[in-house]
Amino acid sequence: MSTHRNEKFANQDVVIDGNRYEGCVFSNSTLVYGGGELPAFVNCTFRQTGLRLTDVAQQTTTYLSLLNATELRPAVGKLLGQVERGALASSQRPSPPTPLATGRNYGQLAGIGLSLMAVAIVLGVALWYGFIYFPTNVTLNADPAQPLYREPLMAQMPALPDSLSASYDQIRADQIERISTYGWVDEQAGIAKIPVDVAAELIVEQGLPVREE
Repeated sequence: MSTHRNEKFANQDVVIDGNRYEGCVFSNSTLVYGGGELPAFVNCTFRQTGLRLTDVAQQTTTYLSLLNATELRPAVGKLLGQVERGALASSQRPSPPTPLATGRNYGQLAGIGLSLMAVAIVLGVALWYGFIYFPTNVTLNADPAQPLYREPLMAQMPALPDSLSASYDQIRADQIERISTYGWVDEQAGIAKIPVDVAAELIVEQGLPVREE
């Protein structure tokens, strides 16, 4: 769409689809309209100016001429009357779309900004408390940990003698008596035990015993 101001058009065909003319003079010219966006004329002068329809606009007039030649002539006349009065154009024109929200919503921007600032402050305080204040003030100044104490279960403890020295002497005496005396280990199998000293002398005299196959 182009705008023409204070121009003169003479002896020529002027395509007017979608154009705007302000204070223009049309002299001995033909305005050509192809059915596109309607032109706009503001304070224009027309001298011996004609109009020629092309493309879609010409097809529309052809359809109306054919319908006018049939029995639908009254309906065509009524339709043209509605077009002249603007009733048809207003009824067929789609309703304008809902205008989109434009501009800046400073209140919403301020709310979002304050929310982000509050979140940042809370995170900053949490990090400062967790990594700086708590380790240096709470942990270091806390009372030392006390060892866990558990009462021993006397029923599970072994019975210890009252005098360890007397018990040790008795055990030692029993061991010496066992290796210094004769006795049966397995009487039925004929296995006996002899003192260690006697056994050493027998080995020296007779040698090691030989197991019979």
